[in-house]
Amino acid sequence: MTQPAPASRRAIAFASVMALIGIAVTVSLGIWQMQRLVWKQDLLARIERRLSADPVSLDEALRLAAAGDDVEYLRVALSGRYVEGANLYLYSIGQGGAAGYEVFTPLMTAPDQAVIVNRGFVPQDQLDAIATPPGDRTIVALVREPGRQTLFTPDNDVAGNRWYWRDIAGMTAEFRATALKDGTIEIPQIAFAAEPDAAPGWPRAGATRLDIPNNHLQYVFTWFAFAVIQAVVFLIWFTRQRRLRLADAGDRE
Repeated sequence: MTQPAPASRRAIAFASVMALIGIAVTVSLGIWQMQRLVWKQDLLARIERRLSADPVSLDEALRLAAAGDDVEYLRVALSGRYVEGANLYLYSIGQGGAAGYEVFTPLMTAPDQAVIVNRGFVPQDQLDAIATPPGDRTIVALVREPGRQTLFTPDNDVAGNRWYWRDIAGMTAEFRATALKDGTIEIPQIAFAAEPDAAPGWPRAGATRLDIPNNHLQYVFTWFAFAVIQAVVFLIWFTRQRRLRLADAGDRE
């Protein structure tokens, strides 16, 4: 049986470079996923600590935010009066996969201060049936920082009152142009998502997703496994090429 000819030096060099690049890329992705794992574990631990802690005052939350501290998911006690009929609708998917909206309404916490509250989820077919709770309200809410528009997120339809990402600056501007025309009213650039309560009807408080998945460990194993597989396959191929070249050199003698 004729022995296969070895690859040329150029082909071996090219294959070596490509193998090294592939291994470097997969190792880098594995390291990145390790960093993401640490970040996600820290985030989940921080959320758990904050959800189990007593709520702080609005003044304390705003002080921490102004100092540059991380206030995401901080529990805050809010008291005030919702502005009648001032609702903005953020597209969302509720429990069970039903399409609907999260309802954002300004809450007057003082004559010169309002905060934007995510009152909860409402199914699409119930949107016209929601009402603004009258009178003074006291709620506990989670701090939510402004969202970010991704490459696949549509632009917010401000004119049609259909929002697709948590644009707090845009919502503030829209509230100022409609319900809060007094330019002296202070509106912090964070939102507050109401915690679940026993209130009947819609919107249903507690729209914030807290069961954040953490799959980074399996991604770490996956990328490092790819790196090992590439290295093993290349070593087997390279060893075979070396033997072929040695055998070819022996045949010439």
